[in-house]
Amino acid sequence: MLNVMEKFSILFINQLDSASKSLAKRDETDTFFQIHLKSVQLILDVFSNPKYVSITSVLSNMPSKKAVKYLENFSLKLDLSEIISKQLLFIAFESSIDLIKPIFRNLEVKILSRLGISVCQVISSHLLTRSQQDQIRIFLEKKIAKKIVCNFDVDTNLIFGIRAVCDDIIWECSLNKNFKTFSEHFLDWVRAI
Repeated sequence: MLNVMEKFSILFINQLDSASKSLAKRDETDTFFQIHLKSVQLILDVFSNPKYVSITSVLSNMPSKKAVKYLENFSLKLDLSEIISKQLLFIAFESSIDLIKPIFRNLEVKILSRLGISVCQVISSHLLTRSQQDQIRIFLEKKIAKKIVCNFDVDTNLIFGIRAVCDDIIWECSLNKNFKTFSEHFLDWVRAI
Protein backbone atom coordinates (compact mmCIF):
# COMPACT_ATOMS: atom_id res chain seq x y z
CA MET A 1 0.00 0.00 0.00
CA LEU A 2 1.32 3.42 -0.91
CA ASN A 3 2.06 5.83 1.89
CA VAL A 4 1.09 9.52 1.82
CA MET A 5 4.53 10.65 0.63
CA GLU A 6 4.51 8.22 -2.28
CA LYS A 7 0.96 9.23 -3.25
CA PHE A 8 1.88 12.92 -3.29
CA SER A 9 5.05 12.21 -5.27
CA ILE A 10 3.17 10.18 -7.86
CA LEU A 11 0.50 12.88 -8.13
CA PHE A 12 3.13 15.58 -8.61
CA ILE A 13 5.25 13.65 -11.13
CA ASN A 14 2.06 12.90 -13.10
CA GLN A 15 1.30 16.64 -13.14
CA LEU A 16 4.80 17.32 -14.45
CA ASP A 17 4.45 14.56 -17.05
CA SER A 18 1.13 16.02 -18.25
CA ALA A 19 2.59 19.51 -18.47
CA SER A 20 5.64 18.24 -20.40
CA LYS A 21 3.58 16.40 -23.06
CA SER A 22 3.11 19.62 -25.01
CA LEU A 23 6.87 19.79 -25.56
CA ALA A 24 7.90 18.43 -28.93
CA LYS A 25 11.58 17.63 -28.45
CA ARG A 26 13.45 15.52 -25.93
CA ASP A 27 15.83 18.37 -25.04
CA GLU A 28 12.84 20.65 -24.32
CA THR A 29 11.41 18.00 -22.01
CA ASP A 30 14.78 17.60 -20.25
CA THR A 31 15.03 21.37 -19.80
CA PHE A 32 11.47 21.42 -18.43
CA PHE A 33 12.30 18.75 -15.83
CA GLN A 34 15.64 20.43 -14.96
CA ILE A 35 13.84 23.70 -14.19
CA HIS A 36 11.43 21.93 -11.85
CA LEU A 37 14.24 19.87 -10.35
CA LYS A 38 16.03 23.12 -9.45
CA SER A 39 12.92 24.30 -7.58
CA VAL A 40 12.60 20.99 -5.74
CA GLN A 41 16.27 21.10 -4.75
CA LEU A 42 15.93 24.69 -3.50
CA ILE A 43 13.08 23.59 -1.24
CA LEU A 44 15.12 20.64 0.02
CA ASP A 45 18.15 22.85 0.66
CA VAL A 46 16.11 25.26 2.74
CA PHE A 47 14.25 22.57 4.68
CA SER A 48 17.50 20.60 5.25
CA ASN A 49 19.62 23.56 6.30
CA PRO A 50 20.09 23.58 10.10
CA LYS A 51 19.80 27.37 9.97
CA TYR A 52 16.21 26.99 8.73
CA VAL A 53 15.13 23.80 10.49
CA SER A 54 12.89 25.85 12.75
CA ILE A 55 10.81 26.81 9.68
CA THR A 56 8.96 23.50 9.94
CA SER A 57 8.07 23.98 13.59
CA VAL A 58 7.14 27.66 13.09
CA LEU A 59 4.90 26.80 10.12
CA SER A 60 3.34 23.87 12.00
CA ASN A 61 2.26 26.23 14.76
CA MET A 62 0.78 28.86 12.44
CA PRO A 63 -2.87 28.88 11.40
CA SER A 64 -3.06 27.20 7.97
CA LYS A 65 -3.99 30.39 6.07
CA LYS A 66 -1.04 32.26 7.57
CA ALA A 67 1.32 29.34 6.80
CA VAL A 68 0.10 29.27 3.18
CA LYS A 69 0.69 33.05 2.88
CA TYR A 70 4.19 32.59 4.31
CA LEU A 71 4.92 29.81 1.79
CA GLU A 72 3.55 31.95 -1.09
CA ASN A 73 6.09 34.66 -0.18
CA PHE A 74 8.76 31.98 0.30
CA SER A 75 8.03 30.63 -3.23
CA LEU A 76 8.29 34.10 -4.76
CA LYS A 77 11.58 34.88 -3.01
CA LEU A 78 13.12 31.59 -4.17
CA ASP A 79 11.65 32.04 -7.65
CA LEU A 80 10.20 28.52 -7.59
CA SER A 81 8.51 27.19 -10.70
CA GLU A 82 4.75 27.67 -10.64
CA ILE A 83 3.96 23.94 -10.57
CA ILE A 84 6.36 23.23 -7.70
CA SER A 85 5.13 26.29 -5.80
CA LYS A 86 1.53 25.05 -6.10
CA GLN A 87 2.60 21.60 -4.93
CA LEU A 88 4.32 23.11 -1.89
CA LEU A 89 1.18 25.06 -1.01
CA PHE A 90 -1.00 21.99 -1.57
CA ILE A 91 1.07 19.94 0.90
CA ALA A 92 1.02 22.74 3.47
CA PHE A 93 -2.72 23.26 3.17
CA GLU A 94 -3.96 19.70 2.64
CA SER A 95 -1.50 17.74 4.68
CA SER A 96 1.31 18.36 7.12
CA ILE A 97 4.23 20.77 6.99
CA ASP A 98 6.37 17.91 8.32
CA LEU A 99 5.81 16.00 5.07
CA ILE A 100 7.32 18.71 2.83
CA LYS A 101 10.89 17.45 3.04
CA PRO A 102 10.18 13.71 2.56
CA ILE A 103 7.68 14.34 -0.25
CA PHE A 104 10.06 16.63 -2.13
CA ARG A 105 12.97 14.20 -1.55
CA ASN A 106 10.83 11.50 -3.17
CA LEU A 107 9.83 13.87 -5.99
CA GLU A 108 13.51 14.74 -6.57
CA VAL A 109 14.30 11.04 -7.09
CA LYS A 110 11.41 10.69 -9.57
CA ILE A 111 12.45 13.77 -11.59
CA LEU A 112 16.08 12.64 -11.67
CA SER A 113 14.90 9.25 -12.88
CA ARG A 114 12.98 10.96 -15.73
CA LEU A 115 16.29 12.66 -16.63
CA GLY A 116 18.13 9.31 -16.63
CA ILE A 117 20.02 10.06 -13.41
CA SER A 118 20.23 7.64 -10.49
CA VAL A 119 20.20 8.71 -6.87
CA CYS A 120 22.70 6.95 -4.64
CA GLN A 121 22.52 6.93 -0.86
CA VAL A 122 26.04 6.96 0.58
CA ILE A 123 26.44 6.33 4.29
CA SER A 124 29.79 6.73 5.99
CA SER A 125 31.04 6.22 9.51
CA HIS A 126 32.33 9.80 9.59
CA LEU A 127 31.86 13.11 7.80
CA LEU A 128 33.41 13.05 4.32
CA THR A 129 35.29 15.93 2.74
CA ARG A 130 34.07 17.35 -0.58
CA SER A 131 37.05 15.68 -2.29
CA GLN A 132 36.15 12.28 -0.80
CA GLN A 133 32.52 12.74 -1.84
CA ASP A 134 33.62 13.55 -5.41
CA GLN A 135 35.86 10.46 -5.53
CA ILE A 136 33.01 8.24 -4.34
CA ARG A 137 30.58 9.77 -6.86
CA ILE A 138 33.06 9.23 -9.73
CA PHE A 139 33.67 5.61 -8.61
CA LEU A 140 29.91 4.90 -8.47
CA GLU A 141 29.26 6.54 -11.86
CA LYS A 142 31.91 4.29 -13.43
CA LYS A 143 30.48 1.20 -11.73
CA ILE A 144 26.88 1.70 -12.87
CA ALA A 145 27.77 3.50 -16.12
CA LYS A 146 25.33 6.36 -15.72
CA LYS A 147 25.13 9.81 -14.19
CA ILE A 148 24.28 9.87 -10.50
CA VAL A 149 23.48 12.22 -7.66
CA CYS A 150 24.70 11.19 -4.22
CA ASN A 151 23.02 11.90 -0.91
CA PHE A 152 25.62 11.61 1.84
CA ASP A 153 24.76 10.72 5.44
CA VAL A 154 26.74 9.73 8.51
CA ASP A 155 25.88 6.64 10.55
CA THR A 156 28.08 6.22 13.61
CA ASN A 157 26.88 2.59 13.92
CA LEU A 158 28.82 1.81 10.74
CA ILE A 159 32.25 0.88 12.02
CA PHE A 160 34.92 2.62 9.94
CA GLY A 161 33.69 2.44 6.40
CA ILE A 162 31.26 3.37 3.66
CA ARG A 163 28.06 1.82 2.31
CA ALA A 164 26.55 2.97 -0.98
CA VAL A 165 23.13 1.99 -2.30
CA CYS A 166 22.47 2.85 -5.92
CA ASP A 167 19.54 1.44 -7.85
CA ASP A 168 19.51 -2.21 -6.75
CA ILE A 169 23.24 -2.42 -6.05
CA ILE A 170 24.94 -2.18 -2.67
CA TRP A 171 28.67 -1.57 -2.19
CA GLU A 172 30.09 -1.78 1.28
CA CYS A 173 33.60 -1.45 2.54
CA SER A 174 33.56 -1.41 6.34
CA LEU A 175 34.73 -3.24 9.42
CA ASN A 176 31.07 -4.19 9.96
CA LYS A 177 31.04 -6.13 6.69
CA ASN A 178 34.45 -7.70 7.32
CA PHE A 179 33.46 -8.71 10.85
CA LYS A 180 30.19 -10.24 9.61
CA THR A 181 32.06 -12.21 6.91
CA PHE A 182 34.66 -13.34 9.46
CA SER A 183 31.90 -14.39 11.91
CA GLU A 184 30.13 -16.44 9.22
CA HIS A 185 33.36 -18.23 8.24
CA PHE A 186 34.30 -18.76 11.88
CA LEU A 187 30.88 -20.28 12.66
CA ASP A 188 31.18 -22.55 9.61
CA TRP A 189 34.61 -23.63 10.85
CA VAL A 190 33.29 -24.27 14.40
CA ARG A 191 30.36 -26.33 13.06
CA ALA A 192 32.76 -28.42 11.00
CA ILE A 193 34.75 -29.41 14.09
